[in-house]
Amino acid sequence: MATRDFLPQVNVNEITRIAVGAQIKQGVLISQSDIRIDGYFDGTIETSGKLVIGENAVVIGEVVSMGAEINGKYEGTIYSGQCVSLRESAIFKGTMNSVQISIEKGAIFDGTCKMISKEDFESHLSKSEKNDQIEENNAEVSEYSSELPLED
Repeated sequence: MATRDFLPQVNVNEITRIAVGAQIKQGVLISQSDIRIDGYFDGTIETSGKLVIGENAVVIGEVVSMGAEINGKYEGTIYSGQCVSLRESAIFKGTMNSVQISIEKGAIFDGTCKMISKEDFESHLSKSEKNDQIEENNAEVSEYSSELPLED
């Protein structure tokens, strides 16, 4: 994403957290570090790290991450450049696109899974970056248009 260009370099041990009781609706979360969600998140998540969804967490939306560990509930579409792990307590509903998958006994999987190559993942990232650039350009045009005087 174009936004990533402006993010500062982060320590690999840093973790972006959404705690129990926190709710984010229609959000966009972009991070270079790992992300752990123990609350409720509805929106889009993109990280060059790993996403961990806690046992009592609910995540709805699209995720693009290097890897993911799902212990709670997830509904949506996920793209992973490494492994998506569904732990015993996981409930997954949606579409999974991943280089590798791991599903523990007891996990619930309701959806489709497509095994992708690293190249497919990188191609998806490139498309995502282009879409973000288009959105940024549209926002700039909209902002510029609102500054123009109206004709009578």
